[in-house]
Amino acid sequence: MRIVITPLVDPDTTIDVTEELVAAIAAKLAERNGGNSVLDSLEAERHLHSILRRGTEWILDEEGRGT
Repeated sequence: MRIVITPLVDPDTTIDVTEELVAAIAAKLAERNGGNSVLDSLEAERHLHSILRRGTEWILDEEGRGT
């Protein structure tokens, strides 16, 4: 899973923000729970995937293409 954005000021450019988003979630997990940085990163990837899945499902439902 990769998360890529396109800046409004430069629509021909793409920026992969996946690692930064995972790192932000992992940092919050570590802040709240301490723990192992590898496990925090793995858990963060899982949470990010879940967030994206729920967002996609919501969009499809809004467009009437839900399951």
